[in-house]
Amino acid sequence: MKKIVLAVLISLLSTGAFAQTGSLLMSENFNYTAGNLGTQGSWVSPTGTNAQVVSATNTTGVVYTGYTSGTNYLTTASNTNQSDPYKAFNGSAIPTNDQSVFYISFVMQVDAARNNGGSGNYVMTLSTVNGSAGTAVNGTAASLYIRSTSIGATTFNVGVSTDLTVPGTWGSTAYNMNTSYLVIIKYVNGAAGNDDNVYVWMNPTSVSSEPTLASAAASDSGNDNFASGTDYFKYFQLYQQNNAAGLSIDGIKVAYARTGATGSTQTVNSAAAWTNLAPAGAPLPVKFGAIKAAEKQKGIQLDWTSYDEVNMNNYTIERSSDGINFTAIGSVNAANSTAARNDYSFFDAAPLAGVNIYRIRNNDIDGKAGYSNMVKVNLDKSVKEISLYPNPVRGTQVSIQATDLAKGLYQVTVFNANGQQVYNQSLNHTGGAVNQTISLSANLQSGMYNLQLAGNGATKIVKPFILVK
Repeated sequence: MKKIVLAVLISLLSTGAFAQTGSLLMSENFNYTAGNLGTQGSWVSPTGTNAQVVSATNTTGVVYTGYTSGTNYLTTASNTNQSDPYKAFNGSAIPTNDQSVFYISFVMQVDAARNNGGSGNYVMTLSTVNGSAGTAVNGTAASLYIRSTSIGATTFNVGVSTDLTVPGTWGSTAYNMNTSYLVIIKYVNGAAGNDDNVYVWMNPTSVSSEPTLASAAASDSGNDNFASGTDYFKYFQLYQQNNAAGLSIDGIKVAYARTGATGSTQTVNSAAAWTNLAPAGAPLPVKFGAIKAAEKQKGIQLDWTSYDEVNMNNYTIERSSDGINFTAIGSVNAANSTAARNDYSFFDAAPLAGVNIYRIRNNDIDGKAGYSNMVKVNLDKSVKEISLYPNPVRGTQVSIQATDLAKGLYQVTVFNANGQQVYNQSLNHTGGAVNQTISLSANLQSGMYNLQLAGNGATKIVKPFILVK
């Protein structure tokens, strides 16, 4: 793909330079099946623990106002030294001996981080391949490092490196874990050795204009670790290394611009690369609140809440028996009121005989859409179950999804592998499906745990899960 920017073209022709080339190399929102990333979407996951696709509405999680991301996101593990997934760019590989500028953007939450004596570890990089037809990951450039501000802290610092060398200078700002940040990385590939530059911004003041170098959270200059002239930029890569942070990440975009091996200027390439990245996007048209589903008479009643409706058209109710294949069964017009909150209801008069899984699709008048959380009602009274999400649990929060529980008072209890109680909370349930998030102690160690849901006399459901720190 060749992209021509009129002002840049006039400037280049007047100086006799090469025509500007560049493109958007990647736009990834992880709209895949929940579970192991594996080879979904042409990702390559080497041997080891896979990064996990989380299939849930993304309107209150890994999102940033003004930046477009999907309804799913990806989680990587902390301190695992496991699979490091990578994905090839769209189009041809890019010679590393070209003077070029790359921009990378994504939304990120740090779920857990290590200090590692102040060195932390890298979590992503651009990767190269030796030879334009090659497939094996080789050299690296523009690496993002994360470290906790101190051992056991719930805040972190960021740093960047032109290769995989620990940053000589870290950003001084302490950022909160389990909080969404928009990350912008700029990598300048110089013409000679030891002259590359990389910068990182956290929540830049605007996504409509290119950020200034002076406002970067951290920067680095120096060498790369690829062979200029024989290597080619080819991949975006994530890392699950020992002492690395565990992330939730979405909305990955990579773009570049260059004018060739000679005649290039950083200013020209930088402006064009930012234009190719085009990070400014409309926010999701609506934020979903609680969604509930419960058996009522001979059908199932759905109730949900929306916040901050903007340019909404309607809501589509979708139903599935397996959580994968959904069918639209009805719609409700949007209120389009100026109220901060709007409540909606829908009655499914002809539910499936067994499991009924519902989700709500919001439809914007401009064609944009998003999804609510999924809720499940099981009309087979002989089956009782709960699901824990995510599992393995990274961080402190775990969501309990239970189907068709009778109305009553329940106790949620968590036991460690030695049978010791480490968490207890009452749950006053109104009947039907339930989706409840609990917060575990940050002091719990990695290992196997059992969550027990008990109440109403003989009702007792136990679900194991793994906690990874």
